[in-house]
Amino acid sequence: TAIEETFPEPFEQESNELIQQQVTVKSGDSLALIFSRLGLSPRTLYNIMSLGKEAARLKRLRPGQILNFHFNENELTALEYEVDLTNTLLITKNDDDYQAELKHVVLEPVVKHAKAIINVSLFLSGKRAGLSDNLIMQLVSIYGWDIDFALDIREGDSFTLIYEEQYKNGVKVTDGPIIAAEFVNRGTPLRAVRYTHEDGHSDYYAENGDAMRKAFLRTPVELARISSRFNLSRKHPILNKIRAHKGVDYAAATGTPIKATGDGVVALAGRKGGYGNTVILKHGGKYSTLYAHMHKYASGIRSGKRVKQ
Repeated sequence: TAIEETFPEPFEQESNELIQQQVTVKSGDSLALIFSRLGLSPRTLYNIMSLGKEAARLKRLRPGQILNFHFNENELTALEYEVDLTNTLLITKNDDDYQAELKHVVLEPVVKHAKAIINVSLFLSGKRAGLSDNLIMQLVSIYGWDIDFALDIREGDSFTLIYEEQYKNGVKVTDGPIIAAEFVNRGTPLRAVRYTHEDGHSDYYAENGDAMRKAFLRTPVELARISSRFNLSRKHPILNKIRAHKGVDYAAATGTPIKATGDGVVALAGRKGGYGNTVILKHGGKYSTLYAHMHKYASGIRSGKRVKQ
């Protein structure tokens, strides 16, 4: 919820009195509207927005973000804007001019450990082990090339994680990344370790050095349930005849992203008979994958479009 300004507009203050006012951005807000509510002049707004690319970040305010205003004798002397967890934009007045500076804060990592046995679902087991939604989805992402989390999970499977929690000024602000993990699926342990390359890119590798990332994902829809399995002897639900079902149907909430299982080119994006809204991807000359019964297509998906896994 928004924090309303608590002083009259424009506010009054005694000479040389320093005042700090915190404002939470509301839906539909712009910096101009906020300045107007605070009684700040259009000239002050213009001077700040003329400071270049750093100040231009103020054009992209989002609801819930916080702005800290500092005043002296009814004059804006400083403005602090937390761009994200690690960057804060600081606007300060120096004599008659304003200047902008982007300050970077390094988060403090704390290493944590968690272990769970799956007896109901991966998600519930992860929550009971104290993991956030974000960490559970990181785990799914790491093993997405080896485990189909809708088809392959069995009661008694287990996982162990070593991960980081990130702290800012002594307060936890986010989870991750996962440093190392072991997932035991049907009695087979799969281990993964995070490695950061010289260029700063990080990825996960098996204990023999092979990349966890492979040509094809096993799970195109995260944490879905199986509504119909691959079955060569399936009886068609409408025709009441034996019709092979050469695919797997995943059921998920409307709007759930559907992932390309591998790099490829869109061969079809449109209606295809009983498949409804369909996308077919060609992966080189040998393989193709078909995605059917979809609610809608992602922006820009059309025939000839190249996509990444």
